[in-house]
Amino acid sequence: MSEDRIRKQCKIINHLLSYRVLRTHAPKGIPFRGNERNTANDLYHASPDARLFIDEFLAETGFRIVTVEASQMPGLPPGAVHFFLIRDPEENVPAWLDIQNIYKYLSLKENESKIITRIWFFFIWSNMLTLLYTHWSRPITNVSGYQGANFSKEVLISQIKNTIEEVRQDPSKEASKILLAEEGSMLFRRVTRFLDFMCNISYLAEEKEGNEVFYCQTLLMAIELNENYESGLGFRFNEETSVLQNVHENLYVSDNQDVQEEQA
Repeated sequence: MSEDRIRKQCKIINHLLSYRVLRTHAPKGIPFRGNERNTANDLYHASPDARLFIDEFLAETGFRIVTVEASQMPGLPPGAVHFFLIRDPEENVPAWLDIQNIYKYLSLKENESKIITRIWFFFIWSNMLTLLYTHWSRPITNVSGYQGANFSKEVLISQIKNTIEEVRQDPSKEASKILLAEEGSMLFRRVTRFLDFMCNISYLAEEKEGNEVFYCQTLLMAIELNENYESGLGFRFNEETSVLQNVHENLYVSDNQDVQEEQA
């Protein structure tokens, strides 16, 4: 194996693990990252042996490549080929996805309880999906609907506040108490950190229109939700899915339903 081939393979793997997407052509308003264009072309033109090595290496880290061409997906530039690194929930969570780093990114306080961070992550995530899917009667399977799927920070905060008012109707649950205890300024900071995190993992992309900033769903997020949505959110936290399922039940399942399920 030549040194040049090894170098190209390393660049491809490093970029995919860092940004989870490689593009031969960049959509308007979303610039290339570093030497992304050349690296994407290296992957596109890789020999079968080189591609097999890359695929097998990424599989060992819990990922696989999904390739999308412009002819297959609206919104991509003409002639574009995009490579997306998609989590395989059947494989081990990659070691570099450190839960402590995620908590550090999303927590507002150094000693914040992990359950508080989990609840707020899930709550903001659920409200974001409402804006991207539920409001438009868009099923998770509608991947191409990522075009035009966007919102502003202000709209997301307003959606969250409305949902908190619904939670207020049943303040007895532990999760409800945590949500109702949050002050307005802290809510703004928490949503800001969440959106920064979503952009950092390439699930959202910022776009400016005049003085307004919108957060747009990326094709990576749309593809991954379509393929992994039923697996839950556990792999994003490098924990058992049941942890966040318990948070969901604590927030949204009524006591009566709990009793009915126990009696069943």
